[in-house]
Amino acid sequence: MLELVCVIFVIRRDVSEIEIIGWLRLFLLLYNLLKRFLSPNSMDTASLSLKLLDIPAEKRDHWFRTFKDPVFTPVYNYANMTDARQHTMKKIRKVFSERLMSVREFDTNPHNVFSSHEFVGIIDPAAAIKHTV
Repeated sequence: MLELVCVIFVIRRDVSEIEIIGWLRLFLLLYNLLKRFLSPNSMDTASLSLKLLDIPAEKRDHWFRTFKDPVFTPVYNYANMTDARQHTMKKIRKVFSERLMSVREFDTNPHNVFSSHEFVGIIDPAAAIKHTV
């Protein structure tokens, strides 16, 4: 990143050395601030993920464990449309076999249905369409 800033200043020949030093100091100050505030140790990832995903931590962890299953590995070169549909159905069956969502929850817990739709949509949009139909 620092090299990029130096290259930009070298390309612009009308900039004085004092301006370059000032800009580099500002860049380094911003870089150190971002590095300090965005370090993994300074962020509470559990509370952040709870706020972003708005689901209980146990359910979130169950989703992440489910997505580690090999059936969720993306395939980009299907031989035909039937294979693509079968792979999508395998993903949906996996979600329902893990009991992450039930179609009966539309009345009792619609938030779980919609969050399930969001999770599946992140991994495979085709599966998300079939997921709640």
